[in-house]
Amino acid sequence: MVKSSVKRRRRLVSNIETFLATVISIGSSVVIANFFISKGPERISEKKNSDDMDEDITKSEELTDYKDHEMKKNQIALLIIGVLLTIAALTNPNTDRHKEAIESRLQKATQQGGVSVSDNEWENAGSTLGMMFAGTFIDKIVDQMITVDNYILFSVTKGSYGGNTRTIGFSAFGNVYITNEVDDALAKASLDALPAIQPVSNEELKRLSSGFGYRINPYLKTRRKHTGVDFSLEVGNPVHATGDGKIKYTKSSLSGYGKQVHIDHDFGFQTKYGHLDKILVKKSQWVERGDLIGYSGNSGKSTAPHLHYEVIKNGIKVNPIHYFSRDLSAEEYEEILRLDSIENQAMGS
Repeated sequence: MVKSSVKRRRRLVSNIETFLATVISIGSSVVIANFFISKGPERISEKKNSDDMDEDITKSEELTDYKDHEMKKNQIALLIIGVLLTIAALTNPNTDRHKEAIESRLQKATQQGGVSVSDNEWENAGSTLGMMFAGTFIDKIVDQMITVDNYILFSVTKGSYGGNTRTIGFSAFGNVYITNEVDDALAKASLDALPAIQPVSNEELKRLSSGFGYRINPYLKTRRKHTGVDFSLEVGNPVHATGDGKIKYTKSSLSGYGKQVHIDHDFGFQTKYGHLDKILVKKSQWVERGDLIGYSGNSGKSTAPHLHYEVIKNGIKVNPIHYFSRDLSAEEYEEILRLDSIENQAMGS
């Protein structure tokens, strides 16, 4: 409520500033136009009068008056220009105003289905995922991907996503103008980057063998935090990228997660795929959700063939189950949450 009230006050101030700037702009335009229109006839009149004058003193006085009049007009014009420039500088929206405008556009894009989000997907994800899209997730997108270049009199908004930096808006005289590109490109990129599917085929949900949280470590035989989820499956099963992103690194080790792939999805999300048998991607390679990145295995510190899968959000390992929204029905989502909550023994490190 407080945040909403602050935003309303900001918009009211912005509207007042814009109204004043508009009135002053129109008034100054009229004055300047009148100045140039009247300038010509005055010179003709001045010349005609001076020709009719017989005395040099009178001519000199008229010429002096004319110069004084011209100087005053120039001073007024410069004053008006100075006022307009001052108003532009004082009403130039700050970075927060730009981010608020983009957040509003992203909110509308997701709510109206302007990007690749179906009604069914919202139902599948449940209220938790819906709230993340509507609030925290969009805030993180804007904070991490948006920059504002301030040029005193105006500002330019830029968005970095999909490996490119694009101009997506500008501001002047208290208003922020966002291009339509932010709806279709930035919002779509952020949603496509979300790790929203399971990394392996998991019909009937029988492959989830160990969930996120405290589990019995298979080597130490004590309760330790399991920072991902395990899918039990034979060596050689396809493993897919769960969201669009760039391969941050691949690694092969005789311990730990063995052969592994790490993907950076932008927008604060990363995913890790461990204990693979074969890796099919390379560092810096761009992949899309569903692309084949390797095959499951039993490499590294593992007690049996399986895939260890992690989701890292803003540097913190979180429960991957909360992001499986695209390939589960509402009932399946509830069931996989139940399976995830069962405390059992993990299958590897």
